[in-house]
Amino acid sequence: MAMPRGLGALLLLPLLPTSGQEKPTEGPRNPCLGSNNMYEYDIFNLNDRASCFTKCRQSGSDSCNVENLQRYWLNYEAHLMKEGLTQKVNTSFLKALVQNLSTNTAEDFYFSLEPSQVPRQVMKDEDKPPDRVRLPKSLFQSLPGNRSVVRLAITILDIGPGTLFKGPRLGLGDGSGVLNNHLVGLSVGQMRVTKLAEPLEIVFSHQRPPPNMTLTCVFWDVTKGPTGDWASEGCSTEVRPEETVCCCDHLTFFALLLRPTLDQSTVHILTRISQAGCGVSMIFLALTIILYAFLRPACPDGHRHWECQQLRPLHHPR
Repeated sequence: MAMPRGLGALLLLPLLPTSGQEKPTEGPRNPCLGSNNMYEYDIFNLNDRASCFTKCRQSGSDSCNVENLQRYWLNYEAHLMKEGLTQKVNTSFLKALVQNLSTNTAEDFYFSLEPSQVPRQVMKDEDKPPDRVRLPKSLFQSLPGNRSVVRLAITILDIGPGTLFKGPRLGLGDGSGVLNNHLVGLSVGQMRVTKLAEPLEIVFSHQRPPPNMTLTCVFWDVTKGPTGDWASEGCSTEVRPEETVCCCDHLTFFALLLRPTLDQSTVHILTRISQAGCGVSMIFLALTIILYAFLRPACPDGHRHWECQQLRPLHHPR
């Protein structure tokens, strides 16, 4: 039997959206979670991720995914290397240069690392800038594949005051930090370069450090801890009055760490306190052993010690 047209229309009414019904709205987008657009590097996404350098100030915050954000910036150099032409990036938080270099070179390459400028190649007859990197010619001559030209990427990243690229070593609240909050990234030919016969040389300029601070050349090690941490293996540090020279045998992201040091008087006091504490502990341990030896119940003759323990009453008679 055919259904009346009027009845069919009435049955369809509940399926139609009402005019006053509001559409569900999406929650506010949070770029600091780093889950969306992980490998998109247009200026909009770069600015979004850069805002997290300031927003992510509390370790373990649910509003920031530190691991994803750090991976985003570490992969940025690989993104720049995909293009075949020379590239320059100039923003308030990032300066980058990508260009082709000949591997058949008789001279070392020098590049400026001024935080306020895009990195540039420094010619032989120019004065060396205070912040710079020297890439030895042997680095390019030893690359595998007999390439005549390779692409070099140099980035200077301002990581701000937040928790990104700080790691557990700088999360102790003892005044430690990254010099000027700047990271220097170096990569060649999208390949892993390690164990260089002649190390590269990075010079960080700075004011004379306070006497209670120590400077250490470090690189970002993604294999340390849950989100990565700073390490110094393969790098040496030469501290000068107004600059520090870092010599490293590999390419990655580098920085200069400032950490407080204890003066000799403080070390002497802490040593004395530790010695006194150990002495007191030994005295109380000796007293405990003596008291146990004198106060333990006597074991009747003919019983082993474990049998005596079973024969001992649980409660003393009143």
